[in-house]
Amino acid sequence: MKITVSNETEVRGSGIYFYIDYEKHSSLPDDLLYFHAKYRQEYTKGVEFSPVNPDKIDQEIQMEGKNLDGKDNYLILETKGKGHVVGVVYSAVNLTKTSIKWPGEGDDFWTIDSDSDEESAMIGTGTEDLFCTAWSPSEVYDSPYIGIVFDGGVEYTGVSYYRWFIEDPITFKKNIKFSIEHGHANRRSDYISTVAYWYMNKPSNDFGDISTSKERYPPQFEAMASILGKNEAKWKKQAEKEKEEENAEKSEIKE
Repeated sequence: MKITVSNETEVRGSGIYFYIDYEKHSSLPDDLLYFHAKYRQEYTKGVEFSPVNPDKIDQEIQMEGKNLDGKDNYLILETKGKGHVVGVVYSAVNLTKTSIKWPGEGDDFWTIDSDSDEESAMIGTGTEDLFCTAWSPSEVYDSPYIGIVFDGGVEYTGVSYYRWFIEDPITFKKNIKFSIEHGHANRRSDYISTVAYWYMNKPSNDFGDISTSKERYPPQFEAMASILGKNEAKWKKQAEKEKEEENAEKSEIKE
């Protein structure tokens, strides 16, 4: 076993703390599955639009077009073997400016144990449904299996969601391809990054070249950090309010 940590920034770190638990066995079962995680990112290419009437931009981007085979989708995971998908983290930076600012509305595509995208086993109904939220989710939320880490603010500058398929794993016997549209029918041009998590009956090294730290630096990062700072202030204020209410309840009980 080998675990390494690399600092790819231009700033020397002040230190690192780690704690690793592991078990040593004389042998392992033949049906043991290997845990995998794969990171990807991409500046997606949507449609070019220059309507005579600017009011039609929203309709062209959000509503028009069809995508039945998923050929131009953003790819989250593609692998061969036998196993099950247990989770995904999805993040997007909004680079397509419309009055409907949320960068979601892309359907998820699952092609399982098939070599043809036209035989997709499942096609979802929108990014919000994949992550078990309502349309244009706008509040930070966390639970054991789903959550909104970053809501993006009123402008949806950037969003980040997670979903763990623990109670409902996506199983495959030969291969699996998991992708998602970048906007309805792949009509948006945004920056998307993901991490897919899965177990499989054999180790896979098909991860491609990992992007450099500069390439992983998301666009509009300063604006996103500003929104995150506002969220932190909001969370702190809410925590203080809850603490005050808790103390007030304790005082009433004593009286």
